[in-house]
Amino acid sequence: RTCLTLEQKLQVHLKLKQNPGMNNPMLAEWIYATFKARVSRATLARLRNLPSSYFSHVDLSATKRRRVKFPQFERELREFFFQNEAKTAMADDVLLLKAHELAERLGIDATQLRLINGW
Repeated sequence: RTCLTLEQKLQVHLKLKQNPGMNNPMLAEWIYATFKARVSRATLARLRNLPSSYFSHVDLSATKRRRVKFPQFERELREFFFQNEAKTAMADDVLLLKAHELAERLGIDATQLRLINGW
């Protein structure tokens, strides 16, 4: 099974915009030549139907988009991590402690967000 990154999906999306008449076999061939990945007909159909707004995701290197249950929590924790990662090696315990602090400050109940090492 092959997973295209969001960046690769964006390239496919742009290719389809440039060549709207491109058929599925030609598209599959282009994807293989460009990314060395074989994709199914179902994947090709999904790629054709992706709206442009799908690519407004921040991390184009990811393979999937996911809905975030607590976007403010994730945004602040990510910001904390990136601000401090250059200063020191970030220990899991430090990140976990900050996550607990943020969850409490944002009023996120422990039953809604389970924070454990390795999460």
